Amino acid sequence: ESGGDQGNKVLLEGVKTGSARVSVRLEEGQYTSVPPATEPLLVVANLFLIPPSAYLLPCATLAYSAQQFRGNRLLPVSLPSPHHRLELPAEVGVVDGTTATLTASKEPAEGHLQLVDQNVGPGEEVKTPSAEVHVVLPHRLELSLLPHKSWSVTVGMEVAVLVEVFDIAGNKIHASEDLVINLKTDPAHLTVKSSLTNGTLTTLTPTMPAATTLTATLVGTKACSLGTPLTASAVLEIHPALSLEPPLTFLPWDPVTSTVYSVKHLL
Repeated sequence: ESGGDQGNKVLLEGVKTGSARVSVRLEEGQYTSVPPATEPLLVVANLFLIPPSAYLLPCATLAYSAQQFRGNRLLPVSLPSPHHRLELPAEVGVVDGTTATLTASKEPAEGHLQLVDQNVGPGEEVKTPSAEVHVVLPHRLELSLLPHKSWSVTVGMEVAVLVEVFDIAGNKIHASEDLVINLKTDPAHLTVKSSLTNGTLTTLTPTMPAATTLTATLVGTKACSLGTPLTASAVLEIHPALSLEPPLTFLPWDPVTSTVYSVKHLL
């Protein structure tokens, strides 16, 4: 009103998390007997933990990040943060506050990882960002051949073997960096180009025609081995590379007579 504006609504925007109070009073002198109205406010950041839900093997690790929804945009939030701390039930695992990395418990459990705002005082109720954490045992492995998801390939065609882990309910288990998966291949028919440290993705090149078996074995994690390793196999059919002769043909274009050409190619 001091600026000449009048109205019965004011739009406020929080600039820092924590508690605040908003007071409203009438400016005119004749209303000095009317007491001001005061309303407490709690300013919180609209944060999300990434990933929002995860299934982990016992002793597996997972590094968390966060995003903030502000002005119709998702902005990254660095973790660890001086304004927040991560809390996790002890039976689910432990969290390293210096790296925002969760280490799962040795036994199956489930709970929520919470991102607690340290600017919120005791007793103040506020919705805390959280993420579901499930510590589960593996039940089966699934092998896929990328990029075409077909187990029939030709010599010289670079492919990648993807190994995924699922629990008994069919939930996909997070591919932690400390997983230990071994992929057995036949070096007489396949050349290994590269592989992730956890063994979940291996790049191969077939070198000669054959039907060869690939076997993946999940040993567990670096800190906790399974009592009985899980295995899964798939048969890769390697065919000779096909080509047409001639590989390239140039034909003249005649827009007047629309000449039809016949070219013989040999396989």
